[in-house]
Amino acid sequence: MIGLIYFFGVALFFGGLFWFSILGIIIAVAASVFIGVIALSLVVVFWRFIAIGLGLFLGWFLLFLMFEDIPLTLSILFGLAVVLWFVSENSDKETEVKENSIEAEIESIKRLGKNPHYR
Repeated sequence: MIGLIYFFGVALFFGGLFWFSILGIIIAVAASVFIGVIALSLVVVFWRFIAIGLGLFLGWFLLFLMFEDIPLTLSILFGLAVVLWFVSENSDKETEVKENSIEAEIESIKRLGKNPHYR
């Protein structure tokens, strides 16, 4: 979360500084939110740091690319949104599987407790 706040602040500051426009701030915020959600969905802390580092790189890349080619920048953001949707869908499925396995384990323990042979 600290990485997300840090990246959000850096992207917002440089987005406003370089462009003096609302579009620059929107691009910076979109990149920071995307990387923040990806980083928070990762379980291993090491990969979170890598994701935040990639987010900083991606933010700078989008900031400078915005000067050259606005449609390319917007298409990259659309691609990132698709990737984010795919990752969030898969993480929901993994969480659901874990919850189901925990519930099944609890039920089997209850069944063992009711069986007089196991007391």
